[in-house]
Amino acid sequence: GCFRRSLLKKTTLWRNGSAEDLDLTLRLQFMFKRHENLKITHSQDSIAHTDAPESIWMIIKQRMRWDGDTYFIYIRRHLKRLLPRYLGWRTFFFTLFSGLFLHAIQPMVIVISLVYSIFVFPVHVIIPIYVAVYVYYLVMNFVLFVTFILLVSERKKEDAKLWYVLFLMPFYSVFLKFVATVAILSEFFIKSHRDSTMAPTWVNKKVG
Repeated sequence: GCFRRSLLKKTTLWRNGSAEDLDLTLRLQFMFKRHENLKITHSQDSIAHTDAPESIWMIIKQRMRWDGDTYFIYIRRHLKRLLPRYLGWRTFFFTLFSGLFLHAIQPMVIVISLVYSIFVFPVHVIIPIYVAVYVYYLVMNFVLFVTFILLVSERKKEDAKLWYVLFLMPFYSVFLKFVATVAILSEFFIKSHRDSTMAPTWVNKKVG
């Protein structure tokens, strides 16, 4: 994200800590109800580069930080202001769905239901359930993959060659739900955002 420094100096300023971009975006959105001329826009032609995790352990560390910080920002820091009076109804519903439901509630519901089924249902019931979950994720990833190839990809032939990875994505998706659940519980019980490497330790402890 890119933020206009002159605007930040007059409004929210910069609050150090982990997930500072999400924190800054939320605090700006709280202002939009009072200043309707302000808005955050999506730059669809911009190209962003990032360092992708190169191992399972790096993925786990990244998701632990992201999912834990999401809980920290939404619940610990801004829960009292996640209301229509501060965000407006449209932003309020979008924030509830994309922020709280998809990143905090949904992973835990999926993990609890999968673990619960192991101890409650017999094998002949569990297997069809797990197959149905696999097929669901496979179909969803296939739709997203086709959409990406047709509408987004700048290297359609090269990217299309990765079609075989789709069959592994359901396992990866469920795996990430377990990681997200651990991250949320860690943040809830031990405030794991304080261990983030994205800011100095003394900063994380001070804002914690």
